[in-house]
Amino acid sequence: MDRGGLQSHALKRVERLEALWEQARRGADEPEDVDGSDLLEAVTEPTRRSRTPLTPHQIDAIHTARANGESAMSIARRFEVSRMTVWEKTRPLE
Repeated sequence: MDRGGLQSHALKRVERLEALWEQARRGADEPEDVDGSDLLEAVTEPTRRSRTPLTPHQIDAIHTARANGESAMSIARRFEVSRMTVWEKTRPLE
């Protein structure tokens, strides 16, 4: 299979997925010759920061801060969210 010039971290992911694909195709419970106890974890348990929903009070505070001219970055730092979250909460509804 042509790897298309993938970086090493992306290539490892592709190899893991290929191994899982082969395992599923064979219908095996365990990979035969693939050493990777974290193979299934790598695909079924993605590492991602959990999202903590903002309370209505926090959203109001974000709106007030933006209305008062505070930067999205400083608001994001204060509420420990991304700038995109601040943008999404303060953009006008269309």
